[in-house]
Amino acid sequence: MNLLKIALLKLTLLTITINAQTTIKGREQFNTLERSKNYQGKPLEYFLRDLKLEIKSISYLKKNEEGPNQIILRFDNREKYNELRGQGMMPARITIWFYDNHETQYAFKGLQAYGLLKTSSLKQFKRLLIEKIFSNSDQDISK
Repeated sequence: MNLLKIALLKLTLLTITINAQTTIKGREQFNTLERSKNYQGKPLEYFLRDLKLEIKSISYLKKNEEGPNQIILRFDNREKYNELRGQGMMPARITIWFYDNHETQYAFKGLQAYGLLKTSSLKQFKRLLIEKIFSNSDQDISK
């Protein structure tokens, strides 16, 4: 009986370890985010908790008055961004789509179709539920 309890405890710990969220510390991890289902259906604040990179700018895209809506997180200041683009590189970014619900519509209400936000404005999106994430590390686009 004790052997069975120990085996169940080990199995539980293994399952928790496998399903644990991954801390995002570098751009090289961006390419695996869209394959991960860890954040789908969860509030943005869960993703931001695991993101250990400084967000330098945020832009948004409001598809239409009803949604779906997205934000784009960038990790380079304007000078570095322009330098990378000048070298034929697409700078790293993470695009997050939100489920079209009342909370999402309220958060995007009053915003133009496209624009930039202050990083402090990110708090208005923290409770929105993530539908999907697309991300890329710095990529060569000169091909």
